[in-house]
Amino acid sequence: MRFTKKKIDYRNRIVALDIEATGDRCNSDVIQFSMINENRKQLFNVYTCPMRFPIAYLKRLMKKSFKVNHITYEKIAGRKPLFFYKNSIQKYLNNADIIVGFSIYNDIRWLNKNGIHIANNKTIIDVQRVIKVYSYLQKNQSDWDKLYSLEKCAEYCGFSPEKNKLPLHNSLGDAEATLYCYEYLQSRKLDLSVGRTDTEGKPLMRKADIDNNMEFLKRYSNVLKDFSCLDQVEPALNDLLDNEVPDLEFAL
Repeated sequence: MRFTKKKIDYRNRIVALDIEATGDRCNSDVIQFSMINENRKQLFNVYTCPMRFPIAYLKRLMKKSFKVNHITYEKIAGRKPLFFYKNSIQKYLNNADIIVGFSIYNDIRWLNKNGIHIANNKTIIDVQRVIKVYSYLQKNQSDWDKLYSLEKCAEYCGFSPEKNKLPLHNSLGDAEATLYCYEYLQSRKLDLSVGRTDTEGKPLMRKADIDNNMEFLKRYSNVLKDFSCLDQVEPALNDLLDNEVPDLEFAL
């Protein structure tokens, strides 16, 4: 790892989560859910089979999403849908202090659709949002609309999927990479509140809030290495927003 573990605050109970879905914007559904804690213990890693699609149609959807997540229909056939696990997942979320995700709006949306909700007293951090804000500040308030893929952000933070033996675009690998990025950013003593969201995954700090606190936040962005390396490759749609482009207001 490229950061010192001693610099990370472990006083809070943390869970990092991720969802893989079929990938169609209109008819997407959950096919894998993973959640790990701050010790990287697997709390959940389940493949799930949506019940609302005819099998033939689901197979067609998954042929498209396979190009990204490499999950086949055979992998989920006969599995239970996500809502079957809602009580167990809810218990872990209730016990956590901080919930971390990457473009977490869509993860929360899927959880809510399956009867799983995050309490108002939880701290929710969107790692993609944190990197978006500090990149924006480092680039002298340009490229506000720029969003970076988990793959690029993980590379920036020094995460190696090969070393961790967990491929990206698998929800367990993505949860691991997200937690790693969170720890990397925390070890830099950044103000991570710029990535906080409400219980629906909507950002609590808007662009106007960032601009109004520019000088204060720039002190943090100055300790980070150059973000320009993130601009070398355009992120894939699935990386940006987990299978769906949200309403514009959520991206601002």
